Amino acid sequence: MSLGTTTRSHEVYKAGKELCVVLKGRVVLEELDAVKQSVLPRITRDIDHVYVDLKSVEYVDSAGLGLLIGFKMTSKMQGAGISLMDPNKTVSDVLNISKIDGIFEFLNGRDAQAVRDRLATPANFVSGDASSSAALGSAPMPQINADGSIAIDDGEAQHREAVEEQCRKAVEFMRQGNYESSIECYKEALNLDPDYLPALNNLAIVYEKQPSWQHLAVENWKRVLDLSRQRNDEKHIDRAERHLADLTK
Repeated sequence: MSLGTTTRSHEVYKAGKELCVVLKGRVVLEELDAVKQSVLPRITRDIDHVYVDLKSVEYVDSAGLGLLIGFKMTSKMQGAGISLMDPNKTVSDVLNISKIDGIFEFLNGRDAQAVRDRLATPANFVSGDASSSAALGSAPMPQINADGSIAIDDGEAQHREAVEEQCRKAVEFMRQGNYESSIECYKEALNLDPDYLPALNNLAIVYEKQPSWQHLAVENWKRVLDLSRQRNDEKHIDRAERHLADLTK
């Protein structure tokens, strides 16, 4: 039997081991209790992936950002992946300014629509009260820093610091002309976070330093382009397209 709820602020769909949460309108403090009651108890060990559809979201405040991080943390604790889908420019800017866009996977355009077509259907709509042993308050919710950014949990912060430390080392090696060591550091960063765009971007630049590495530069720029298109990251899209055009002349 499927269990879930709908309100004017959200809808929940479940099919197999996938959950799709469709948020609507303004994701702000006064709308969050119903969403938390509906969604958090359903992110269980039986779920492999959670999709959060932001296409119909007009605005997200700091409490709404906290909700998204709560989804992320709960999914991580339960062993599930999570993706945000089709945020508009306003929402994307808020995610970027709050420095949390880097910890989410994004689906946009056709990829996001494919998920909607598969999951967000009347047959998968769930209704009724949430009935799970997971309590509403069981999922840890993040703190908001004074500057409006999200205070990431210690484990997440340590992981990000390890990634960024490898990138700092890579930059220093590149300045010294030690391209081989720079490449190794970027590879280590990408072992920790395969979708970290700054590392992918800079690794492609290092590969451009030697003619024999040009094919590797092309491969990396294509990866940057694919990932930045998924995230609707215009800056990295433009950069990757320019470099690929130069490399394939």
